[in-house]
Formats: sequence, C-alpha cells, structure tokens
Amino acid sequence: MAVDYLCFLLLPVVELILDWNNWQVVVKTQARDLYDVPEHKDDGPIGDDEPYQQNESYSVAGTLDVSDDDFVALQRDDIPPIPVDPNLVMRQEREVDTFINYNRSCNPNKKKRGRTRNIAFAKKRKAGVKVPVDIPLLLMRAVGNNAQALITELGVIVRNRAPLQCNKWSAIPDNDKKTMWQEAKDKFAFSEDPHIQIAIYEQLNRQYRNYRHRLHKNHYRKFETDYMRLRNRPPDVTASDWEHLVMYFGSDEFKRDSETGKEPSRTDMWLTTRFSSKKKAWVDPRSQEVYEELRRLESEEGDAPMTEDDRFEAVLGPERSAYIRGRGAGPKQTTFKAQKRMHAQLEKENEEMRRQTGEANKRLESLEQEKGEMASQLESQASQLESQASLLNSQATRLEYLESQEATRQASHVALESQFTILVQQLKQGKLPTI
Repeated sequence: MAVDYLCFLLLPVVELILDWNNWQVVVKTQARDLYDVPEHKDDGPIGDDEPYQQNESYSVAGTLDVSDDDFVALQRDDIPPIPVDPNLVMRQEREVDTFINYNRSCNPNKKKRGRTRNIAFAKKRKAGVKVPVDIPLLLMRAVGNNAQALITELGVIVRNRAPLQCNKWSAIPDNDKKTMWQEAKDKFAFSEDPHIQIAIYEQLNRQYRNYRHRLHKNHYRKFETDYMRLRNRPPDVTASDWEHLVMYFGSDEFKRDSETGKEPSRTDMWLTTRFSSKKKAWVDPRSQEVYEELRRLESEEGDAPMTEDDRFEAVLGPERSAYIRGRGAGPKQTTFKAQKRMHAQLEKENEEMRRQTGEANKRLESLEQEKGEMASQLESQASQLESQASLLNSQATRLEYLESQEATRQASHVALESQFTILVQQLKQGKLPTI
C-alpha cells in the first residue's frame, strides 16, 4: 500500500521529466524602455503625437500584480485596440498540467477486454430452453440468427474442456470430444441428422486451433525468453499446460508448419507472397486476377484434371525465366525439373513397390486361408482318430471279456474231464460212482 502511494506521488514528476520537449525557459529581467500606452477614449480625438511616449517618471522597482481576470488594453493611434491576455505565458504550463493524469495507477497491467463469456447466449438460455441452430448438409456449418452464438459458445467449451497438452485436435481423446459434443447438445437444439456431429466436431477443431493460435500470438510471442514467458502465464491456463505450450511453441515440429507440416503449393505461395493479411489487400489487381483464375481452374472437374503446373502455364503462359513463378527466388527451372523427374521416378518405384506389396499381401492371405483349411482338416482327422481310438478301446474291452469267458469255459471243461476220468476208474473197479 505504501509503495503504491509513493508511486502515486512520484508519477507527475516522472511524466514532467519524460515530457522534456514541452518545457520552456523563463528568464526574469529588469524592465527596459517601458512605454506609457494611453487609454483609448471614444469621446476624444486622436492626436498627432507619437504613438508611444517614453515614460520617464515610472518606477520599475514596484511589484506587478496580475490576476487571471486582468486584461491590459494596448492601443496605437493608427491601430484599433486589441485585448491581450497576460496569462498567455502560462498557457504551456497549464497544458502540461492538464496532460498529467493523477488518477493513473503504478500498476502496469491495464484493464483490457476479458475473454468471451457469451453473455448474449446466456441471456437466451435463462429460461432453460435449448437454442435452435440450423446446420444444412451442403454447407456443414451453422446458419441463421443463432449461428454466431453457437460458434462463440463452442469457443467457450473448447477453453474449458479441451486439453492443451494435445498438440492437435486429432490427438484429443475421444472421451473429451464426446464430453464437448454432449455439452453442445445440452445447450443447443440440433436435428437428428448424422452430419450434425461431424459439423460440430469440425467447428470445435477450428476453435481449438484458433485458441492455441491466440495463446501463441498474444502471450508466447510477446516475450523474448522462455523465462519471461513462463512468468507471464495466461490467467486461464494452468501452469503445467503453459509449460507444455512454451516448450512446444519453441520446438522444430511447431516451427516447421503448425498446421500441416507439409510444403505449401504454388497457389498458396502465390497468395502468401502477393496478399497482405495486415492490409487485407492485394499488391496489385493482376495478382488477384491470377489467383482467382487459378482457383477456378482448380475447382473444375473433368476426365483429365489439370496439374498445378498446367494451371500456372494456362494462366501465366509457359515458363521463360530461370525462376519458377509462384515459388520465389529459391528454386529454378533446371533444379525443379530434375526434382520433378526424380519425384516421378520415385512415385513410379513406390507404385511398383505398392503393387508388389499388394500381391504379397494377397499371397499371404491365400496362404493364411490354406493354413486355416489345413488346420480344419487336421482337426477333423484328429476327431476321427479320437473316435476310432474310442472304438478300439471298446473292442479291446469286449475282447478281454470274451477271453475271460473262454478261460472260465476251459476251466469248467478241465473240471468235467477230471470228474469223468474218476467215474471211469470207479466203474472199472466195480465200484458204484459216487455222485
């Protein structure tokens, strides 16, 4: 509190020092050759005396008191009277005083426009009713009175829900995307058409890229070192997210191309080098005509579509200079043609490799199919073998039973033979057999 009060007291002095060019030097000197100017009287005649008479009896030792309301009338005999404001010398000082704003604070953080909260949309939803939005299939974007409210609210949803440590929209987990989609459905009334979710995802993707672009432009590029960037973290970004963004914005991956990571086309280069995004204007009308004609040819469809080089040649004529139009001062015709031939050769080789790979994949699929069939046959044969083994086991069991029966029968036969032999011997001895 004491520091703020001290800054408040010192601020006018600092501003006066900085406003050095508006200072004036006032030197106090003794009056010399002071003339007595006669008062003008409307009822008296103008004399023929000299217009200014030297006053020899006036004493300059006295003090001259001048108030803000005093006016001294200076008049010559041959010139009409002109009122002069004696405070004219103080005007510059008064202007300096009015320049000073004593209500300013020493806090360097000025009040700026805060982030969008979509207050207009919040007023519409006070009654708890979903706001209807129309998204035609042909346009794949919102139209109508509530289109801007949808776009703004999707930006708010992205800031609140989308994880900043995913460098691209495609890297965001599906659960987070579904959460944002559900929140949009809770606030807006959409139709049941399947293209609605695709259109909303595309708009969320754009809002996500725009949000990260604003963080890079307004906060990252504002400072020269990562130390200052980390110390000046945006208020709506967590410390861990901002550390990740600072590291990513300084990486080669981001610097190469934050959008696609691919080399721009000749048409895009023509637009970039001949259209000022700051002034929103072309460098000359001819450049605009060429660009529009290139886009028109690009949009045309036919049996044999034109390549980009063919479109440039159709609009600008054949290349005559060593440099390539639309590519700047870097690549030349000879190098570019050699690169094109090499690129065509590589494309041909890649196509052949893709063909061979396709054939190999087909052969592999055929082998996999044959392998599956053989496995099925082996399983069938194994099943048959199991069934035959089971039959053999049952037959072996039956054979064992028969062998057991045969052994029993043979034992009975031996016993009968023994008894018969005993009977025969008894009969020979004249003995009656005992039964």
